[in-house]
Amino acid sequence: ASEWPFVTMKGYETIVDVLSRSGSHDNMGFAPIVQAGEEQSNWEDFAYDYFDTRISNDGWPDMTGINKFGRGIWRMKKTENGTVRIPDNDDVTLERGILTPIIQCCVDNPGDPILLFNLYSERVRRETMNGIIECSKTMRQSFGQTQENLYESCWGMTEFVRIIRFNQVQASSSIMFAPIYPADAPWEVSGFILAIGLV
Repeated sequence: ASEWPFVTMKGYETIVDVLSRSGSHDNMGFAPIVQAGEEQSNWEDFAYDYFDTRISNDGWPDMTGINKFGRGIWRMKKTENGTVRIPDNDDVTLERGILTPIIQCCVDNPGDPILLFNLYSERVRRETMNGIIECSKTMRQSFGQTQENLYESCWGMTEFVRIIRFNQVQASSSIMFAPIYPADAPWEVSGFILAIGLV
């Protein structure tokens, strides 16, 4: 068995396909929490091994997970020439401490260019995830290690944001984040499932 966060969700595409029949849920994603630094580097190697397997076995595009700057988790940066993708592996990354890169998403477009975007790099998304993490800490203090009320409380939705995947110019969509808790550590947020609410 793999150790977190070096995991993908077996059957992810099937689950999302079934959910998408009940609404617009094909825009879902899975993003584990990855610690900045050494774990990030090791996790990126894991992600590219996963992508290579999907390229070989499932016909994903050869450049899956690769940007103009090369390989790695990325974030957006505003420049005088517009917004560009940059590697998310500098002092800003280390100061934040964690990353939440998208490892699986977009059943409508396997190998989508949004893969490895660090959701935690963007302020509104980060604030929503931090709120879920803080809520989970509060619930852990209230309920301890019991799983009572585990899936009832700590989820969040962003204010309107710009969806990078769709090259939106204006902030006109929300993203719902649901926490992932390990079976042996209730209330310990280890990643997120996200779904876009398009307007």
